[in-house]
Amino acid sequence: MIIVKASDSGTPSRFAVVPVTVNILDVNDNVPLFEDTSRVAYVYENIVNAPVVSLLASDADSTPNINFVLHDIGAKIDSNSFSVTTNGNRANITVKGALDYETQNLYQFILTTVDGQNSASVFASATITIHVLDVNDNIPIIETFNSSVTIPETASVGSGLVAIPATDSDST
Repeated sequence: MIIVKASDSGTPSRFAVVPVTVNILDVNDNVPLFEDTSRVAYVYENIVNAPVVSLLASDADSTPNINFVLHDIGAKIDSNSFSVTTNGNRANITVKGALDYETQNLYQFILTTVDGQNSASVFASATITIHVLDVNDNIPIIETFNSSVTIPETASVGSGLVAIPATDSDST
């Protein structure tokens, strides 16, 4: 608040005083900042509808208006795999759909803030790396082999009969 005084040049001089309230409007001139600029998370491939990463952004403007956008790095991210939801200034990245370690075991994103409605406005970014952990979800596959085995009658008990090749795409 300021006080404005108006006076005349008469004799005697007369004056009036009036208080004036000055409101300063904030301009959207501050970049939203993330608490962390990179985050690494681990999730088992059989986890669905679970939060994986949560990041907080702050904005020094009096009316923060932060939106979040998830961008993929490298491999294309299926929009059914992950989602971003917001809770105030917090972005939560959630596994939406089934992940498959054997197909893709690493996801990398850039999470950006969009300050206001204009995508060209000031922004910040954070790198998100999600490692998918393997679970034993695949059955072993027995390869083709000669299923006829001949064993000599003199074979000792416990001796090996045949090696049967099999593969399992799980890492465990």
